[in-house]
Amino acid sequence: MDKSRRLQGFTLVELLVVIAIIGVLVGLLLPAVQAAREAARRMQCVNNLKQMGLGFLNHESTHGILPCSGWTAVYLGDPLLGTGREQPGGWIYQILPYVEQQAIYDITDDGDKLNITAAQRQQSIDLQGKPISFFNCPSRRPAQAQPYALSNSWTPRNGARAPFVARSDYAANAGDGEKGMEFWLEDEKKYETKIEWLFFDYKTLGDKQWPPLDGQTGVNYQGAEIGFKDITDGSSNTYAVGEKYLNPLYYESDGTDDGGDNHSMYQGFDWDVNRWTSVNDPPLQDRLGQESYGSFGSAHPGGFNMANCDGSVQIVSYDVDPDVHRRASHRNDGGGILPVQIPITP
Repeated sequence: MDKSRRLQGFTLVELLVVIAIIGVLVGLLLPAVQAAREAARRMQCVNNLKQMGLGFLNHESTHGILPCSGWTAVYLGDPLLGTGREQPGGWIYQILPYVEQQAIYDITDDGDKLNITAAQRQQSIDLQGKPISFFNCPSRRPAQAQPYALSNSWTPRNGARAPFVARSDYAANAGDGEKGMEFWLEDEKKYETKIEWLFFDYKTLGDKQWPPLDGQTGVNYQGAEIGFKDITDGSSNTYAVGEKYLNPLYYESDGTDDGGDNHSMYQGFDWDVNRWTSVNDPPLQDRLGQESYGSFGSAHPGGFNMANCDGSVQIVSYDVDPDVHRRASHRNDGGGILPVQIPITP
């Protein structure tokens, strides 16, 4: 009887074999799990762009023009200045009322349209640090304010210096060239005396000389007031807004390392919130150590997401033909051809 009651168990070899089998199974399943998670993150990013595209359409329906670019990186949105050329805040700020973010849009309302008051400057600190979930791609970084450490020369002219700012992973289509951005190539210490159009006066906006529409090709750049009538290639064939390229090293930096991702997303025209499709700005997947302030791109494998002017969203391959990509941002070159789309699957 004692011999029949011997304890049954695993030998060491059997245990090691079981562990090895479990390890193999985990190794086989992990890529599938990661792929499923990335697919979910990409779909969330697509949904983000659909909301932005809807904001563009609602803005155009209300005002007869798409959201404008605002002034420059050293100006923030002002709810008392309406829309169009007189609005200092860029496209992100201008679509806030059309994506259920009216409360953020109104933060700097000081009741004084012509003067930049102390109240407006103080309220601007709150505005600059307000993250919004759908302006950040879940494959890249969470929607949270990041530290701001640029020199005081970059303090907003109609605001105050903020210790933290909210940054966006998306940028609007400024066309197939970088006209108007040459001033960033100047020595920062000299730009104030060289570039007159960097500075604005609330009280003399009616006398401002704006770049001519025929000198730019996209739908969102300084001085542009683009309606559907100006997009002769068709709203379904022209980029509106998409993911911007970033160096992963600086996703959550203080802004001193990446000139294309350092200010608040409520600023005006700049590399932070505008991108181009010139041959010098090819679309790129985020990669460590590479900078490209003018390019569209993303953290997603295979391609990046773009919303067109009709509100539709497509996934564009990083290997897209450069000329096709360039012409998709040109609103009136007679192209009317979008890049071949990668199917969007849930």
